Amino acid sequence: MTCEALRGASALVTGADTGLGAAVAANLLQAGVRLATHVNDPAALAAQATFAEFSFAAQATDEQAVINGLHQVNQAFGTLNILVTCHSQPCIGDLLNQPYTAFWEHLDQQLTGNYLFAREAAPLLKSADWGRVVLLCSAWAVGAPGLAAVASAAAGTQVLCKTLSRELGPHGTTVNALAHAFTESEWLACDARALSLGEAQLRSQIGQRVPTGRLGQPEQIAHSVRLLCQPVIGAAVAQTLQCNGGFFRHRT
Repeated sequence: MTCEALRGASALVTGADTGLGAAVAANLLQAGVRLATHVNDPAALAAQATFAEFSFAAQATDEQAVINGLHQVNQAFGTLNILVTCHSQPCIGDLLNQPYTAFWEHLDQQLTGNYLFAREAAPLLKSADWGRVVLLCSAWAVGAPGLAAVASAAAGTQVLCKTLSRELGPHGTTVNALAHAFTESEWLACDARALSLGEAQLRSQIGQRVPTGRLGQPEQIAHSVRLLCQPVIGAAVAQTLQCNGGFFRHRT
C-alpha cells in the first residue's frame, strides 16, 4: 500500500499504549504522517516521545483532559487530517455477576471517549482539506454471553459512526468504524469468552473457527485502518469494516 498519499498528513491515535493502538500508530508513522498520540496511562508517555511529535495522557471520559489534549494538538499541528480511536479495553462479565458500574464504565470509556475525541477534533478536521475518522470496536456487536458491555459499546460505536458521518461529511471528513475479532491482542479474551473457551483452547482450535485458519495480527488491523485513512477512499462513508478472519460471515 502506498504511503505517499498520507505523507505529511497530521494524525491523532488514541490509546497508543494498547496493543492495537500501538500497531496503528506505528503503521501511520511508517506512512509518513505527523503523529500525535494519546495514552490512557501517564506512565506510557515516555515511550511515546521516541516516535510521536506530541503525546498526552488522559482518561477518555475526562472531558477537560480531552479538551486540553486536543488544544495541545492544535498548537502542535494547527489542523488535523486523521483521528483513530483505539483507547477502549475489553470488559468481560456474566450477567448475574458483573456490577452495573463495570458495565457502564466500559460503555463510558468507549462511547463517551469516542464522542469527546471526535467533538474536540471536529474543528481541526474541518479546517483541513480532507479528513478521516476511524473508530475501532469489537466485532461482537452481534452479542455473546459474558460480553454485554462489549457488545453494547460496539453497537453504539457503529451507530455513532453513522451520526458523525452526517455531521462531518459536509466538511470533507469521512467517518468509518473497524470491527475486530480473533486478533492477537487484549481483545482475544472476548472471543474466547463468547465461545466458552479458554484463550489457549481458542488458539489450538483457530483452524476450525475462522476460514483463514489463523489469528489476525495487530499489524493487519493497522493496515486496514490505513486503508480507510487514504484520501482516495472518499466513497466509503459510515461503514463498518469487519476484520475477524471471516468468522461472522453469516452473522452480520
